[in-house]
Amino acid sequence: MSQYTYIQLNDPLGLADDLFSEVWDLFDFDVIQNYVTRSTETIDGLANVQVKAKFIWLWKQAFTRGILPLFYSGKRTFQKQYELYLKYLSDGKYRAVAPGFSYHNFGLAVDTMVIDPENLTKNLPGGVEQLQQVNLDFDLGLHNGAAYGDKGHFADKTKSLKELQQDSQEFKQWQLDHPEEVETIAAIKQELSFLEKNRNWLIPLTIASFTGIIIFILYKIANSKN
Repeated sequence: MSQYTYIQLNDPLGLADDLFSEVWDLFDFDVIQNYVTRSTETIDGLANVQVKAKFIWLWKQAFTRGILPLFYSGKRTFQKQYELYLKYLSDGKYRAVAPGFSYHNFGLAVDTMVIDPENLTKNLPGGVEQLQQVNLDFDLGLHNGAAYGDKGHFADKTKSLKELQQDSQEFKQWQLDHPEEVETIAAIKQELSFLEKNRNWLIPLTIASFTGIIIFILYKIANSKN
């Protein structure tokens, strides 16, 4: 079985066309097959054909420019988003917003990285910037998260989050099924609003221990329910 045939048989989105077959000599097949499979599965889980088409084109064109992209996180459940949100508030490591406020929840965003072919455990320096350049060169209209420190994040923001929330029965059902989580999110936002209003005298404390303040907020909310 040829390399190209293998991809065709494992490629429900049709990533393996003439354009893709022209770049086989740029990468070792044993190296790229896992990235092809993972990226294909990620794209396949997105919201609709139009959005999938944008990310397929971004992915293909990256290959033609000799970079090895990995699309590893696409549609994300509201419950998973809630867990990531609490984790971010606790340790501050990986930015995450509340459920319903991420384009991932609606199958409209993908997290990406570009692999260094010389060292598969590392990102290629400047690789994600090259991916963004593909986005710009072909006017795909995908929003890149570099402005808020997440340059590997690409999203289709054709619709606003407010519109998506209003149209999503899945989101409304999650809220009905998880009243405790919804209450916790509301309480966190209230406490954070207090911090914002009183930031002048809280700035030194926040800089010194933002994580400590967040942990205190979560502790306060938990105890208020007892």
